[in-house]
Parts: sequence; C-alpha cells; structure tokens
Amino acid sequence: LAEPETTAPGAPETGAQQGPRFSSATVTLRTPVFLVHEGGRGWRRWSKGQEELVTAQLDLIPEFAEESFLDFPGEPDNVASAVEELVRHVLTEEWGSLPVDQAHALSLTSNGYDKRNQLTLSGPLALMLHSSLSRATLRSDLILLGAISREGIFELPVHGWTALKSAFSGESSGGRLLVPASAGPQIRDLLVLEKNSFFVNYEVFGVNSLADALVLGRTDGTTDLAEASRLFAEFQEVAKGKQLGELSSNSHVRERMARILELAPNHYSARMVLLHGSPSRPLKFRASTVALELAECLEIMQQSLGERDLPDLKPASLRK
Repeated sequence: LAEPETTAPGAPETGAQQGPRFSSATVTLRTPVFLVHEGGRGWRRWSKGQEELVTAQLDLIPEFAEESFLDFPGEPDNVASAVEELVRHVLTEEWGSLPVDQAHALSLTSNGYDKRNQLTLSGPLALMLHSSLSRATLRSDLILLGAISREGIFELPVHGWTALKSAFSGESSGGRLLVPASAGPQIRDLLVLEKNSFFVNYEVFGVNSLADALVLGRTDGTTDLAEASRLFAEFQEVAKGKQLGELSSNSHVRERMARILELAPNHYSARMVLLHGSPSRPLKFRASTVALELAECLEIMQQSLGERDLPDLKPASLRK
C-alpha cells in the first residue's frame, strides 16, 4: 500500500479546545451488520433460513456532547459502551487526545443494532471518526467489513465470513470494499464457492490500519491508486455479461491485473482474478475457513434446538 498522506487535522475554532477537532460534516459509510427487525432479531435468520444480514448505511452526525461522545442506536447498552470504549482507545492512541466538547450521533438506515454483532461496528466507526479528524471526505461507494483491535489493526468481525458469502450478492452491488488484510484466506476461499462475480462487482482491498483504510477510502487518493482503480473499472466494463473463467485466462486481462497489483499491491480483486485463471486456483477450503463453516453450522443447531439442549457446543471457540 502507498504511504498515507499527511493531512492536518484542521485549525481549531476561535476559543475552542486546542488539539484535534472533528469536522462539522456528516460522515457516511456502509458496512454489513445484523439489524433488529420487527417481530424478532436479525439472528432469527438461522432458524428461518432467511438472510437478515444486510449492508447498512451508517451516518455519523455531529452534535453537542453530553455524557458520551457517541450516541449509539439500538441495544443493549453494554454493546454500545464496549464499542465506544474500543474506538475511543484506538483514536486516542492515534491522535494523542480527542475533543471533549464534540460528539456524534450514529444513525442506521434500518432498525436497531443487534447485540450479536458484538464489536462489528468498531472498525467502521473508527474510520469514520478518523476521517473526520483528518478532514478527509470518504468515497460515496465505500464499504468496510472489519472490526478493529485495541492495537489499531483491522480484523474479520464476528460472522465476517457469513458476510463475505452472502451480504454482497444483491442486484445493486458494487463499490470499493475494504476488508482486513488478515482475511486473505477467506477472500481466496470465495473462489472455492464459485463466488466469482464478487471480484468483478467489487473493487476489494486488504487493509491493516486506519492509515491504510483512509488512503483507500478518501476521495483524494494517491496517483497510483487512481490509476489502478481506472484500470480495474475498465475491466469491470468489459466483464459485464461474461464469465470470469473466460476472462481470467486471457493474456491481456492478466497483464492488466498484474499492472494493477504493481500500483496497488493490496488490490485483492485483481489478485483473485489472476488466481482464478492460474493452475493454483483453490479447490478446497483452508483449515481456518473450515473452522468458520463449522462454527456457523453449530450456531444454526443451537438456534434450532436451544443452547440448553447442546450445552457443550462452543462455536465461538472456532472463530479464534
């Protein structure tokens, strides 16, 4: 990845607290989450077999500070406080301090935030607030799938594998999708599931840190990144209505994908197109993905039969 641009956080207003200041603009980003629906929680999809995991739009709206710097929608409070504490810690490590007189209200495009998302929103929130402090505008087509650790490293959130398999298959799909760099094995294993259109519809990048994500997510990206994106957009246009198999082995397409990787080494879409057309194309899951598949199956069983009937099942241990 290119080195992140150094952006001044902006001069504080007259009489305002010195140090970093949040922008007064609303910040928007999309991310896959389970949402609370009328008649039950999104988690009911396990027993009904219906997909309730959706790519929701988050709007971060500046407001006056009261007790918390983040007004979190939905329930429960302990999830909101855990996400807020984590994001506050990561941003304080990044910026040294945070404004004490500025706050934000988080708005979802649908109903409340399901508690089983756990820390899923920590990554998107950290990036949104980081971009606000950096006075950087995020792309309108940006999607982030990734929680953030206390060390400031993006990681696949709980049920991130489920999101990769199912949350990006709608008719209105498309955009720049940022995923944790550590999710490379799961990105690769989408080829095993023949999710080939995923790598054509979405321009997928791997990211480690907030600095990585901001370089890739802001509207004024680097020259190399802009050129890589232009080349991929041309490929997307050519690929419309075609099978990836007939494209990924084409010498001209492969040359273009190789050039994209020279410009943007973490361009996962270009890397997967090349892999798809090579003798190394994967035919079976890696062990880490098998563990995630087993965890999902065990959770379906628990939801159908009840945890009391299956007390020894511990699907969460398979996600570690």
